[in-house]
Amino acid sequence: MGDQNAAAPGQRYEAIYAAALDRLRRAGIDVQPNGKSYADQRGQWEPLVRRVAPTLGFEMDEIDCRRSPNRAPTSDEVQTRGRQNSRS
Repeated sequence: MGDQNAAAPGQRYEAIYAAALDRLRRAGIDVQPNGKSYADQRGQWEPLVRRVAPTLGFEMDEIDCRRSPNRAPTSDEVQTRGRQNSRS
């Protein structure tokens, strides 16, 4: 696996948060940083999402589009996939 996956989850989440803050600031959006809280919260919900996503027919790249060079799915694609999965 890549270096990003080798880091401890908390460190990865803090890096993701820092990148998001930078992006928002470059867009002229004022932010109140609290990376530790974000890392703690993400550490609670991401493992759950990782377990449930395949059952719903999704991969993490589709849920967290920062992880993938591909675009995020459109809402129409998400709805279509949801209907297809409910028929399975």
